[in-house]
Amino acid sequence: MRYKAPWLGAVWAFVVPLVVSLVLMLVFGHLLPVAPEPSKFFLFVATAMFPWNFFQASVSSSTTSIQENAELIQKVAFPRAILPLAIVGANGFSFLCALLVLSVMVWWMSGATWWVLLLPCAILLQGLFTVGVAWIVAGLQASYRDVKYVVEVGLWLWFYLTPVFYPMTWVHQLGGMWAALYLANPMVSLISLFRVALLGPETAELLTSSAVMGCLATAIVGTSAVLVVGWWVFQRHE
Repeated sequence: MRYKAPWLGAVWAFVVPLVVSLVLMLVFGHLLPVAPEPSKFFLFVATAMFPWNFFQASVSSSTTSIQENAELIQKVAFPRAILPLAIVGANGFSFLCALLVLSVMVWWMSGATWWVLLLPCAILLQGLFTVGVAWIVAGLQASYRDVKYVVEVGLWLWFYLTPVFYPMTWVHQLGGMWAALYLANPMVSLISLFRVALLGPETAELLTSSAVMGCLATAIVGTSAVLVVGWWVFQRHE
């Protein structure tokens, strides 16, 4: 239903993150040439931009999902947790369709490796993590009406604290406590898993199998923690 009215239909699920990736390539690959090769930089950004766009759209829409369905909640008895879950599911379907097209494009340009076996795991973890965050913001927004503004600013800051358009080497240069705090962001591990699956561990700067497994373990722990906290917060405010 979401893509029924627009002329391009569900193609918008692919076009939006693709255009953002092209803009970032233009800025950082040409106007501010910090990337070695624009074509490789485009793939580097695109493999992170698509999962990030899914996460951002889902969390943003889920924040006010309880308020926007107030009449339905008053008329029908059902678990309220379904509302944010339905939004994540709808966005997830669009994400999977767009990711399929992106994967074909990436593998046509750079080739595929056996690391692609990690892709289903990355998709599952990304979905569960997004559900956990969606439950947190939806539950809090039901009690505190300012949360949607905090989410709007928070997603903007979170984008810059996630290695979507810059390499991890920039973070490692910070060293010590700052690098550790940065790596505690679950989206760092999730984005890295998508890059490993689509482009290989060299592009994701995880040069060994142990580093990839460490990234996977971090993503699993972070996702599990956020999912549990999200369910607890939502139940507390339901």
